[in-house]
Amino acid sequence: MKRFLLLLTAAALSLQAFAQTENLPDFIVKADVNFHSVTGKDINAMDNMGLGYRITIGMERPLGTSDQLFYQYEFGLGTRGSWSVDNEGGISTDSKMVNHAMQVGLNLVYRIGVGGNQSLDLHAGIGWTMDLFGKTKSEATMGGETYKNEVKLKDYGSGFRKSDIYFSPGITFWLGNFGIDFAWQRGVIAMAQDTDTCASNILMGIAYRF
Repeated sequence: MKRFLLLLTAAALSLQAFAQTENLPDFIVKADVNFHSVTGKDINAMDNMGLGYRITIGMERPLGTSDQLFYQYEFGLGTRGSWSVDNEGGISTDSKMVNHAMQVGLNLVYRIGVGGNQSLDLHAGIGWTMDLFGKTKSEATMGGETYKNEVKLKDYGSGFRKSDIYFSPGITFWLGNFGIDFAWQRGVIAMAQDTDTCASNILMGIAYRF
C-alpha cells in the first residue's frame, strides 16, 4: 500500500509537470464512494452490493480545437467486490469480497456550459484494472454454531481473473474548480472461469481540478 501511495504521488507530480510543459488546462483529482457489486445472468447486482472507494488522479486536454470536447487520462486505486447475505433452510450466510485494484482509464468528455462558472460534463470511457490485494470473508450460522472463513486474494485459485476491462459512463457537475461526480463502472471480463459474473460499480464522489 505504501509503495502504491508513493507511485500515486510520483504520478501526480509527473502529470502536473507535464501539464505545465504542454499547457494542459486541467489536472484533476477525484475521490468516490464505490458501491461495488457483481452481476451476471443469474445474479442481481443490487443483492450483492458492498461499500468501497475509488481515488484517481488525471489530466484533461481539449479534443482538437473544440471548447466542448475533451479527453482525460486517469490513474488510481479502487475496489472490486460484493456482499451477499442469505437465510434459507435454517442456514444464515454472510459473504464479503473486497479487492483493491489499480485502475488506468481514458474518458471522452462533452462539456455543457450552464452559466457563470458552472458546467456539466457528460463523460464515457474505458479502462483496465488489476487486483493488487484483497480477501473474501464468509460466515455461516446453523444449528446455533457459527463458522468463519477468510481467503486472501493470492489464494483465490487459478480460475479467478485479477484483471478486467471496463466501460464507464457518467456525469460531473462543476461549480468552479469543484465537481460532483456520478458514474457507473461495468466490467466486461468474467471474474472467474466458467462463469458470466462481472464487476458492476456505482460511483458517487467529489472532484477538484487545478
